[in-house]
Amino acid sequence: MIAMRCRCGAALVPDLHFCVNCGARQVAARVPAMAGRGYPPPAAMPAAPYRPAPLPSVPVGMPAPSRSNAPWIVAGVSAAVAAVLLALGMLITLRPATATVVPTPVAAPTVTVGVPVAREASDATDTDASSGAAASASLQAIVEADRSTVEGVVGSWVPQLSAKREGTKADGITYDDASILAHYSSLAANYPSASLLWSGDWPVFQGTDYWVVIYPQSFATADAANAWCDAQGFPADDCMAKRLAHSGGPAGSSKLRA
Repeated sequence: MIAMRCRCGAALVPDLHFCVNCGARQVAARVPAMAGRGYPPPAAMPAAPYRPAPLPSVPVGMPAPSRSNAPWIVAGVSAAVAAVLLALGMLITLRPATATVVPTPVAAPTVTVGVPVAREASDATDTDASSGAAASASLQAIVEADRSTVEGVVGSWVPQLSAKREGTKADGITYDDASILAHYSSLAANYPSASLLWSGDWPVFQGTDYWVVIYPQSFATADAANAWCDAQGFPADDCMAKRLAHSGGPAGSSKLRA
């Protein structure tokens, strides 16, 4: 029997499919059916020389590359970010809505620089005009109320207690209708029978725009009327005798006190 050899030259062990010397896999040669029947066995195929596969070269002193942990770090960071976003979303969803307070605009005051404001003076003028008109109306109403009393002493001498018009200056006062009304009221408080007349209704007065206060007591003479003024303690300029009439003129209708 012819011994089979491996390509490395070592003899092959029957029934083994590898070389016990080099470990190369062996394929059994097929024996033709005519072998053993007087035919010579087929010549063995020369074995190819064994060339082991080269191992990868690793530089001396260089450590083998270690396994990277970057994927695990990225995954951990991504999970943490996702958890934070989820928590914020839940907080915003559960947070109660707060009403938005819109501040009420406040109008800024307008200040005009360099222009004098005459509003107060205007208001004072309007007030004076109003009070003056009211005083004039009150004086006229008193004249109408006292008219019948004054008519009762026509043709007689009476004490004249005051005669003033707007602009009259006396006792440090420049009179207007309001102050004339106040003066009449003061006289009427001391002499309840004092009566008011408008000089324009009587021809015996020199001026036609005076408010005249008389004491409606008839006297036969001017001296008798002046004596009443003396008895009441009036200054010479504040009381005199006056005769009322619907005819004639100012002449002879007045008598001053000495």
